Amino acid sequence: MDPGFINISQEIRAASLTNYPLSDTLHLEARKLLFEDQRRFDALELRSSSCLDRSDDFDVQRLELIERLKINGLVLAPHRKLPDDTLGDIFSHFSFDPIHIPFVMPETPWNLTSVCSRWRRIALDTPRLWCDVQVDCETDWPRYMQIAAVVWEIFARSKGQPITLKVKAKSGICMWNWTGNSHPVSDFVIPYIQRLRSLSLAVPAAWLSPFLGLPAGVMESLEEIELLAVGDPAPGIIAAIFRNVPLLRKVSVKGAFNQHAFRLPWAQLTDLHLPNALLHPDTAISILKRCTNIVSCILSIEHDDSEPPVSTPLSSPAELTKLEELEVNIDLCKSPVQFFQLLELPTLRRLCVPKELFSKPWDPALAPVFAQFFALQHLDLSMSIETVDIETLLRAAPRLTNLFLTQGRSLSNTTLESMARGDIVPELRHLACWVFDITTFFDLLDWGRWSSEAQLDTVKIWAPEGTDDDDRRYLKFQAEGRRVTWHQF
Repeated sequence: MDPGFINISQEIRAASLTNYPLSDTLHLEARKLLFEDQRRFDALELRSSSCLDRSDDFDVQRLELIERLKINGLVLAPHRKLPDDTLGDIFSHFSFDPIHIPFVMPETPWNLTSVCSRWRRIALDTPRLWCDVQVDCETDWPRYMQIAAVVWEIFARSKGQPITLKVKAKSGICMWNWTGNSHPVSDFVIPYIQRLRSLSLAVPAAWLSPFLGLPAGVMESLEEIELLAVGDPAPGIIAAIFRNVPLLRKVSVKGAFNQHAFRLPWAQLTDLHLPNALLHPDTAISILKRCTNIVSCILSIEHDDSEPPVSTPLSSPAELTKLEELEVNIDLCKSPVQFFQLLELPTLRRLCVPKELFSKPWDPALAPVFAQFFALQHLDLSMSIETVDIETLLRAAPRLTNLFLTQGRSLSNTTLESMARGDIVPELRHLACWVFDITTFFDLLDWGRWSSEAQLDTVKIWAPEGTDDDDRRYLKFQAEGRRVTWHQF
């Protein structure tokens, strides 16, 4: 070794194996060593490139310098200067996904605890890293107790911070294999009820009973809740627990809950999803009238001839000036026109009428009603809509970007050509529909406006079998990377 080398101290070598900050003395020593070693390495590389004679220990010196530069680079890494609380903030900022129990490696925050002792200590002492938990319940009791111990430890590390908790029961859970009244709702939800910010439960209905029986005012931190009763129907009464929940904004309830059981703080909700409630139209309108701040809503409407829960039918409309997304299942509603006529939706962006049991026959009276939703950007109808009514809707929605007509009659060539020219829905980017003539449609994709400046991002078409040339053109679209899907029938 060149006698001019300055020995690297044991303190610096030891520091390179950790992420702890250096003392001022060691930091100055490391900087001097780095400068000197870099100078020698550059000289050595210059000598090599000049093809000058090498001494016998040239390669040895080069490897030694590379190792020394690596050590000094590690000890002078900028992140060492960061205080512990700053590193904790960085860890929290880049922790997007929930903690899965049983846990998955590598996954934040577990991966942070395996880098070094300092990062492990900081990660374990940063409460925000341990506030978002997703628990998949196992089917056997001993395994559940192991999971419970991990969940309790994670909640202890969160140190009083608001908690986001999602509990999902695996299929096949046998209630009689569980001991006493101990289950995830009683063990993870009720003891921490005042700290829950977001709660999602997809569990057996029997587990929900103790939760729904809690008194009012205990969920002071709750902002959103999702309930799904698995198996037997859920209890028919949602009691006082949903009263006096000042921060609650989002509610999603799935399962066989009684429609008269909902006692929610309607006026403060922004998201209301009740896809299985089977509300009478009058009940739905009555609820929506109280949801003055609603932004997103999912409802299911039942037969109109069932006994309404109100003494007289409602005639005044529900003015929903903030509603942007509406999904309504009307499979069991005999007269959906009357329901939609009682909705004033000046800001509606997304309207979805999905197919659940069967394709709902189209009522032409719906066309002028839907045409009033002039701000629509997304339209998804699973109804046997007439061609003339389709064009009426499209001409009334100039901002439409997504159009999904997965049931009903094929779009006429005239309508498709108007769309391709930009006469109607000029901003369309996503299309799913039925067409009668696949050759003409491919012409529009290949040579029309849709082939250039207004190219569709995604296309899904149901059409009869075409010619061999149609098949070749379809393969060409896919080879060009265009997202075109052709379902033949």
